[in-house]
Amino acid sequence: MARIIYKNGCEGQNRLECIEGIEIDLLNGQKALIYPKYSNEELLDLKDRDRWLDAGISEIAALRLRDNQAATAALLEAGSPAARFVTKFTSERFGRFGLPTLLAAMEITEQEGEIDKLAREIDGADLLEDFSSSVWSCSRCNPNGGWVADGVYGCANGVYLGNRYVAAPLVLLDTTADGVA
Repeated sequence: MARIIYKNGCEGQNRLECIEGIEIDLLNGQKALIYPKYSNEELLDLKDRDRWLDAGISEIAALRLRDNQAATAALLEAGSPAARFVTKFTSERFGRFGLPTLLAAMEITEQEGEIDKLAREIDGADLLEDFSSSVWSCSRCNPNGGWVADGVYGCANGVYLGNRYVAAPLVLLDTTADGVA
């Protein structure tokens, strides 16, 4: 179930500057915070592919990934337009946003309706429905491709790095006893 997370002292104020983001549950038990500003971006220009030192991982390994910060940082270092976009955003309580893991990207496409329903209540928020139906993950599938969640077919695909898909700012939340949940 999706819900708006407000900044401290801003409860009920539905303006972009008053929210931390929209929280969703992930299939693996994690929670994710999505900042409702999106951009259709390349994951990486092909001329920069050798700067991204990740060799690529299988789909199942990408689905098991539980941390997006290191992979986003590696993409940012390599010159990724998608990583540059998502890291512009920071949550006061939860830190820097990054590109979603593949599982989180798939959950974004699966829960698009719920996310957009809440985003419609927030002045200044973008709607996912206004962007590409596929969402980049922070994972590489091969030297020329990255993993995306395909919102039309509900599956993961390995696609060319230079394609433009949704860069969705996301923080994976700590769900331990001392964490958010």
